Amino acid sequence: MPQPPVERVTVTPIVPRKNVVGHSPEMMNTTPTSVRSFSVGDLQQYTDSFSEENLIREDRLGKVYLAQSSDGKLLEIMKLDNVNSRVPADDFLELVLAVSELRHPNILELVGYCAEFDQRLLVYKYFGKKTLHDILHAGDDPSARLSWTARLEVALGAAKALE
Repeated sequence: MPQPPVERVTVTPIVPRKNVVGHSPEMMNTTPTSVRSFSVGDLQQYTDSFSEENLIREDRLGKVYLAQSSDGKLLEIMKLDNVNSRVPADDFLELVLAVSELRHPNILELVGYCAEFDQRLLVYKYFGKKTLHDILHAGDDPSARLSWTARLEVALGAAKALE
């Protein structure tokens, strides 16, 4: 199989520039408008109080739970762990705003967030399939692993989404 053409990829970090007092003037008092703000109570209801039965996976940021909204839609709720949930609300909302603008077929769509009571939660559309992490670390089954060419294509695609 021929190698994919090499393209120049420019990645812009999503870390905001801070002014002297530590606030990003363009983001102050800005809440993401393209995604919904959920209450902790709603997310507890959707996940049966974050029950272990609804735990889909756990990663370095926290735990991901299967949720069903009041209108029947399936969602994935990422509950950031204690270390990651200590992010100040303003910084968390900046991250939510940046992630909510990402549009790519290989990136889950962020539909909402929660920043109440020192909780930090991200709400995504339900994916229901294996994650990239699952595929990259497929264990002993060589047929389930991605080829290096496919891995490069995934990396380039993700970089383009961030461009």
